[in-house]
Amino acid sequence: MKKISVKIEINASLKKVWEVLTNINSYSEWNPFVYDVSADKSIPNVDCKMLFFVAFDNGKKVQSKEFVTKFEPPKEYENNKALWVYRFDGFLHKLNIVRATRTQSLKALSENKTEYISEEIFTGLAKSLVPFEEVQKGFIIQANALKVKCE
Repeated sequence: MKKISVKIEINASLKKVWEVLTNINSYSEWNPFVYDVSADKSIPNVDCKMLFFVAFDNGKKVQSKEFVTKFEPPKEYENNKALWVYRFDGFLHKLNIVRATRTQSLKALSENKTEYISEEIFTGLAKSLVPFEEVQKGFIIQANALKVKCE
């Protein structure tokens, strides 16, 4: 198992950060790591199939099929957290060569401050083939871009 993660504080409400993060149709406007998304639903939710167009810092571009397994928006009566989980669903996943699950979570630290955590856990027979350093850089780039977009 290999885990990659990033954590950042964003000076914006949980609701605003959630809206930006889950508006996959606007990723091309602010997200240089996952620069575009194609999905079978306009708003991702459980069972949504997504195709991510990913640009690594080294210039390499890849596509990644993803499948949403959890989608928990902030609740009005408990507006202090939100969660979005999806797993890699490509050919390598089906053969147990590379499996990956990404979790993006938000936690309200105050009315206008939100903690964003993004982590991905990799398993499988050939997980060592994953460019972990580039994925880590991408997570940092996306987190910083999310912060800029929300603030």
